[in-house]
Amino acid sequence: MEIKRRSLSLLAALALSGCPDPTPRGTEPAASCRRAYEKCTLPTGVLGVCDPVDCAVGQPEPCLVCRSQH
Repeated sequence: MEIKRRSLSLLAALALSGCPDPTPRGTEPAASCRRAYEKCTLPTGVLGVCDPVDCAVGQPEPCLVCRSQH
């Protein structure tokens, strides 16, 4: 029972802490994607995030696209 309580406490703490931002603080959003989940700028100037996508035949990895966050 004690192990379950500790496990639930740990899970709650992790959930409340959120996910870390992979882009270092003070770094401007990238014009093109180089790493998954980093911040990027869409052609319209809106802030986006680099999402992994399936690579086209012959395209070198990583295959990323800048998508709107909303």
